[in-house]
Amino acid sequence: NNNNSNNKNSTNKELIELHKQSQSAKLDKTRYFDVQSHTSATVASEKLIRLRPVNNSIIQYPSKSFCSANFSTQNRNNRNVKRREKQTKITIFGKPIIEIVEFEKSYAPVPKIVEGCIRYIRAHAIHTQGIFRESGDRLEIEYLRKCIDSGDQEMYNILFGKSNMSSKIFCSHSVASLLKLYFRTLPQPLFTLELATDFLEIQGFQFDQESCVNRLKCLIEKLPWPNSIILNFLISFLGLISNWQTINK
Repeated sequence: NNNNSNNKNSTNKELIELHKQSQSAKLDKTRYFDVQSHTSATVASEKLIRLRPVNNSIIQYPSKSFCSANFSTQNRNNRNVKRREKQTKITIFGKPIIEIVEFEKSYAPVPKIVEGCIRYIRAHAIHTQGIFRESGDRLEIEYLRKCIDSGDQEMYNILFGKSNMSSKIFCSHSVASLLKLYFRTLPQPLFTLELATDFLEIQGFQFDQESCVNRLKCLIEKLPWPNSIILNFLISFLGLISNWQTINK
């Protein structure tokens, strides 16, 4: 009996000491709340968790302030996770160019949807008749759009030719229509609302070629820097398409 009593006292002293350690500032950062047993402990104090009694004669219920602070921290962490998820995903269609460029942070200020579609057409449809004249399948275009807006990386891999899937799995006209759809849904046109009229005036008036080119250069220089680079990228691509006009018509 004396041995049992001594062992019990020794265990109680050990538990009390461990409990004091669990309340210390050093371990307080790793505290958690065990909802099932309604006891507080520390992740670092494995022995305390292992010897924790069923009743709460030694380890008391956590205080209300501890519970509220703990769950408040958990809610704050959940909000931070949701905020990070929101920051890692953004709809592409219907957003300003500068917003997409800043989000993607690519080496060149050309949205991935633009570069991806152009790469796909160059690889699979440079000789396709009516590549921009004929429309693609409506359902396929909508599917492509939803994949891009949901941040589907595999879709970008397919467009960029980096996927393990078949190199050509989408109708080329659908990809071309997707590219046109992107520019149509921009909140502000590529030439911007402020300069759109000036660009149209060049088309309507008779200029000699040199004056026309100089005028265009001046207007392009006034465009926001992403717009001017995208325009340059797009014109180079369309120039390539026009080189095969006898075939792709």
